Amino acid sequence: MVSVAFQGESGTYSEEALLAFFEARGMRNTEPLACTSFEEVVERVERGEAHYAFLPIENTMEGTVDEAADVILASDLFIVGEMRFKIDHCLIGHPGATLGSIKVAYSLPYALRQSRDFLRARGIEMRPSTDTAAAVREVKSRGNLMEAAVASAKAAQLHGMHVVQASIQARENNSTRFVALSKTEYKRNPARKEQSLTSLSFGVRNVPGALHDVLGEFAKRGLNLTKVESRPKPERPWSYDFQVDVEGHREDAAIAETLAALIPKVSSIKVMGSYPTWESVTAKPKA
Repeated sequence: MVSVAFQGESGTYSEEALLAFFEARGMRNTEPLACTSFEEVVERVERGEAHYAFLPIENTMEGTVDEAADVILASDLFIVGEMRFKIDHCLIGHPGATLGSIKVAYSLPYALRQSRDFLRARGIEMRPSTDTAAAVREVKSRGNLMEAAVASAKAAQLHGMHVVQASIQARENNSTRFVALSKTEYKRNPARKEQSLTSLSFGVRNVPGALHDVLGEFAKRGLNLTKVESRPKPERPWSYDFQVDVEGHREDAAIAETLAALIPKVSSIKVMGSYPTWESVTAKPKA
């Protein structure tokens, strides 16, 4: 049995995504472990209470999940895999509730923002909850037909509630990228032709052209950066680290040479993991 810590409770998108993630790797005996915060998710792995942590890190509509990104960077865990999971928000009410009878919707703030065009157009007030599945459970417990939740169809089924309207998100291609983390780095199998990503964080010196100089090391070796983002340093106001995803594995010659070339050019550097892309996993899942 593989235990996986996630934030939220049963019925959240995180739980659905992690089950799909590990099933794609042939690991069907997966035990999801619900946690109240992103910090707890990581801590349970660090304490040996779970094999993996599973966290959302960015969304096509909302961008980076800041809290999760900061928790990952502060931890000693390694990213060992990613997945992209389509988010289909439903307006969930009590059996017998109609779209016209609903006046208030509860959910995670991210989910409410992704669905606000639909909700505002119908005069439905938005109120935050701790997560999507919790919102369904809380609405059910109060028994008020004027209240609803924004969550997945699975959450509605789990709590015996009614999907009043499906697919209420503003964009059909609304997806969230999740990552799995472990105490040990991912070891690629040379016999498998996996496409890889390497995630790293670095700080640059406070001199003109410092960032350009660093990014140039990737460019001169023909490496493609799929993500570049600045993150504030809490301990140093108005100072920033940069997080990048680069195509390839840290054992590849081009990336290994780049990492070596960066050392004298940066103030700090951390490789958060090299791991298979979701496309390569879904194309050739492990047995």
